Amino acid sequence: MSIDGKSLRGTREGTQSKRAVHIVSARANSNRLSLGQVKVDEKSNGITAIPKLLEILALQGCIVTIDATGCQKEIASKIVSRGADYILAVKGNQGNLEADMERTVRFCRPAEEWVEEDFGHGRIESRKCSLYRDISFIEPPLNGNI
Repeated sequence: MSIDGKSLRGTREGTQSKRAVHIVSARANSNRLSLGQVKVDEKSNGITAIPKLLEILALQGCIVTIDATGCQKEIASKIVSRGADYILAVKGNQGNLEADMERTVRFCRPAEEWVEEDFGHGRIESRKCSLYRDISFIEPPLNGNI
């Protein structure tokens, strides 16, 4: 199941004074099915909408993927508490986590790897997912980040 946010085209009124409508959606990728959507509050972002969406979904046994916006300790905890696993994207906005993960990939061997190839949008896309069980290079969090 993938969770992602999108701004709806044509929903901004007038000048920059009003934001476009932003929706966070959950999608069952293998079935190409939308499972749920939550509108992001006007003065908020996807980080507050994702937990609301997770609350209404049946997650037991799923693998939930979210981009770097959702790479938050509370979101990961909620996914695990609902009986699911997660794959979260990490960027430089998470303190030292990105550098810690780069060291893990550089110095440790993955326990398992999966590769998926797909043809779409006029190109061949190859996605690789590696599972690392050795997380000795990852420092424990000092704040609300993963």
